[in-house]
Amino acid sequence: MSVKRLLSIFIIITISFVSTAQPFSYQPFSYDSYPRCRSAVSTDGQTSNGLCRSYCEKSESNSVAAGNFSSFCQIEGVYLSFNGPSGTWNGISFEGKCFDQWIFGYLDEDSQQEIANVGRIIRNVESASICQEHCQNDESCKQWAWRAKGEPHHNLDSSCQLKTSEMVNRAFSISLEGLKDKVIPPTDERWMWCNMTRGSECEGDQCVKCRRDARCVYKSEFHISGPKWCRPTWNSIRHRCDELTNN
Repeated sequence: MSVKRLLSIFIIITISFVSTAQPFSYQPFSYDSYPRCRSAVSTDGQTSNGLCRSYCEKSESNSVAAGNFSSFCQIEGVYLSFNGPSGTWNGISFEGKCFDQWIFGYLDEDSQQEIANVGRIIRNVESASICQEHCQNDESCKQWAWRAKGEPHHNLDSSCQLKTSEMVNRAFSISLEGLKDKVIPPTDERWMWCNMTRGSECEGDQCVKCRRDARCVYKSEFHISGPKWCRPTWNSIRHRCDELTNN
């Protein structure tokens, strides 16, 4: 077959492919697309998340591990959804009942403020459940917050923020009600425990409200947070509101 004939066939095939090929479309994907067992968390207040991951991984072939997992652990999946090449943010969805998006006092990004009690920050933490495990291994930790690497707002390394009971309790005790559009002087001692600029953002359900009084506990679009342990009957926000308003 001549070179001219081969070239003609190649051109016909190329034209045919281009005319019939479907345009490439970007589909939503999950940032946290690691194996399911990476989302295993403890529910008994004693078993670590790391041990729960081990039970989960062995559960298909080991009945004892499967029994331990069902007794002491659960899956707490977290999915961060982006869309298209520009990284359009679709938000966070949850599989489970323990994790949420409530931030007490300060975000990790507020660490440049010298006065702020931001807490201990650990970089390059793979997942929310591993961040929670860091909290479980830290005696002083009460609450944690995790941000994925490269989420659209920051393009930073992943961050795991650990907070003590004092940081959590102080933030919860501070009222942000009626502070919209008000400037709080830097000498105000509430800055120690709360980013007081949040008062202008407490619209709708963006801040926790106890009897309609907004607290310094607010939702972050880009963070996942939770308690030290995932106990099935514990709702930290509801219990804290009850304690605060009943005293």
